[in-house]
Amino acid sequence: MRKYILITVIIGAMLLTGAMPAVALHQERENVVVNEGVVDPYAEEVEIDEDIFAFRSTQLVGSIVQNPEGENLGFIEDLVIDIEEGCIAFAVLSFGGFLGLGTDLFAIPWQALIPRPIEGVFILDVSLETLQEAEGFPPDDWPAIGDREWAAGIYEYYQFPPHWTPRTGYWRGTRWQAGGWGPDSPYGMLFNPETLDTFESEVIRVEEFVPLEAMMEGVQLIFELDGESVPVHLGPSWYLRYQDIEIQQGDMVAVTGSHVELDGFPIVIATEIETEEWDLQLRDESGVPVWSAVHPRVEEPVAVDDNLVEIRDLVFIPDAVEVSPGDTVTWINHGPALHTVTSGIGAVEEAGELFDSPELEPSQEFTHTFEETGEFLYFCRFHPQMTGTVVVTK
Repeated sequence: MRKYILITVIIGAMLLTGAMPAVALHQERENVVVNEGVVDPYAEEVEIDEDIFAFRSTQLVGSIVQNPEGENLGFIEDLVIDIEEGCIAFAVLSFGGFLGLGTDLFAIPWQALIPRPIEGVFILDVSLETLQEAEGFPPDDWPAIGDREWAAGIYEYYQFPPHWTPRTGYWRGTRWQAGGWGPDSPYGMLFNPETLDTFESEVIRVEEFVPLEAMMEGVQLIFELDGESVPVHLGPSWYLRYQDIEIQQGDMVAVTGSHVELDGFPIVIATEIETEEWDLQLRDESGVPVWSAVHPRVEEPVAVDDNLVEIRDLVFIPDAVEVSPGDTVTWINHGPALHTVTSGIGAVEEAGELFDSPELEPSQEFTHTFEETGEFLYFCRFHPQMTGTVVVTK
């Protein structure tokens, strides 16, 4: 179990070298109402020094947290310190009922908070949907904050690399996307439920590898299938290290997984592996990893008025629509960022073959007429985690 400390008292001056730029202290505020009925309990005046890099914990706890639009979300209630790594692991936030999150607390990776020294606040740059889907905990019933597996799940959910691992990731539009093992990453989108298969074979090798550039290191098994060496991808190394299993060359292993191609070569993304001694579940049948803290919602296709899909808060609304052959679907960008509407899924050569919008600026629209029946997936090239489906039925 990792050695973490929950900071609720003064810990002296901490130098956060490389962890963050000049940091915001408390704003000058007095009984600031963050949400209706929620009053700032840390009303005090603290001078802001734009050049400061070291500060006391009491100058962090109680800081206001806002979204990029400037709306107050809540406060930093506590800090979780990893005393072995010598850094802040999590900020524990209270959202004060924002978005219907109630009075629970939420552990947020420290690097997800962006300091704004001039305004005296921290910016939490995650989508509203991400916050709504996040798992909180009651103030009187904390999780095992020293459990690295629990911590890694939180980091995976918010798409940041754990603080104890190298900073690996990739650019998603204009934002750094960490890890790459999640269901909405370019790698995760390779998974195809229609190619699920089960086979049993002898393990030729056990290897650590990196599936795509800048992803976290993972574990793969090499099997011989139909006279060819085929890698079976299990998952990130940090997760496999915590499992009570042992795999060696020569073991007979039953594998269930999705047969896909990566860079033109056949691979299997495993959902489950099994021997006579143990059984390990890695993903569900739709490809969502078990190490993801929260599974995405699955929406049923809905009929919509005027076949209109809105783009808001990095989400297609609704994300699944049902139309008839010959119907035209219209997408309109109601967000502040650029988006595209591109057929297929990210990191696949066929993406955009059926339809591919130009860059949609705020208030711009894109339309496509669907002539044939079927289920058509689409995504945003700038934000591949944004996905939707058009179901065309007679």
